[in-house]
Amino acid sequence: MDHAQLQSGLHHALEFLASSQNEDGGWGYAPDKQRYAEPACYSLLALANSDDAVTRQARALAWFAAHTNQIGAITLASQPNTSTDLNIFDNWGTILAFFTLNKLRAGEELRERYLKYLLNSRGNLLDKKVGQDLKLNPDLQAWSWARGTASWVEPTAYALLGLKSSGMRDHERVKTGEAFLFDRVCYDGGWNYGNKEVLNVVIEPMPTNTCYALLALQDADRKHDAITKSVAYLETEIAGHQSSLLLALGTLCLEIYERPVDKLLAALLARQQDNGSWRDNVHVTALAALALQSAATKKNIFKL
Repeated sequence: MDHAQLQSGLHHALEFLASSQNEDGGWGYAPDKQRYAEPACYSLLALANSDDAVTRQARALAWFAAHTNQIGAITLASQPNTSTDLNIFDNWGTILAFFTLNKLRAGEELRERYLKYLLNSRGNLLDKKVGQDLKLNPDLQAWSWARGTASWVEPTAYALLGLKSSGMRDHERVKTGEAFLFDRVCYDGGWNYGNKEVLNVVIEPMPTNTCYALLALQDADRKHDAITKSVAYLETEIAGHQSSLLLALGTLCLEIYERPVDKLLAALLARQQDNGSWRDNVHVTALAALALQSAATKKNIFKL
C-alpha cells in the first residue's frame, strides 16, 4: 500500500473530523446534528495525536460529563443529572466511552464512574424455556443495548474490549462475556445481534457484529473452531459485499488476526470523498481514519 496515499487520505479524514466537532465538544453522526457517544468516541480516538488533541479532548470530556447521570450512564436527556428514566440511557454508548477514555488515559473520574456502571449493568436472564428453544445458555448475563433488556453481541464486545484494555481480563464478568459470545456464535461462524436461530430457522451472521466479536476475542485461542470459522466468514463476506463501514472495521479486525488488508485499504481509499469523509458520516469516517492510521503507524486502536 502506497504510504503517501495513506497519509494523504488520513490527513483529509482528520481534517473532516476536526471540523465536525460541535461547540459543546460532542460529535453527531453528521456535522451539526444531534450529538451521540459513538461518533464522539471514534473521532476522539482518531484525533488522539493531533496538534490540538489536549484542547479537543477537554471539550469532549465536558460534553461527556454534561451527559452523564448520577449512576454513571450517558444519557441524551435534556436534564441528564436528574433523569431516572432508564429508557433514555445510552447503555452501549457508556460502555464505548469507557473503552475510549481508557485508551486515551483521559477523564479519570469519568472512567471510574463508567467502570462502576459497566460492572453493575447486566442483561436480563433468558427464560429457561426460551433458552432451550433458541439453543442458548439462559444463565449467561452479559451486556445489553439498553438497561432492562436482554444481552446482545455488540455491547458485550464493547464491554469486553473496555475491561480487557484496563487490565481486567480475569474478572468474572469478562469470563461470562466471553462465554456468552462463544454461546451465540452462528453455526458456520460469525455473529449477528445475538441469536443463531429463531423458531428453528437458522439466522445468518452479520459482518460488522462479527468484527466486534472477533476484536473482543482476539486474545482467545486462535485455533478455536468458532474463531477460525468466523475469520473465514468475515474475509469471504468483505470480498463479496463491501461497504465503507465494513471496509474500515474489517481492516481493523483482520489486521489483528494477521490477515492481508491491502486490498481492503485500497477499496476504502477509493470511496473517500473530496471533503475527506466517507458519505459525510462522522462515525464511518472516524473508523476509516483509524484503519488508515493502523496501516500507516502499525498501531491498531483495538489491539489489546
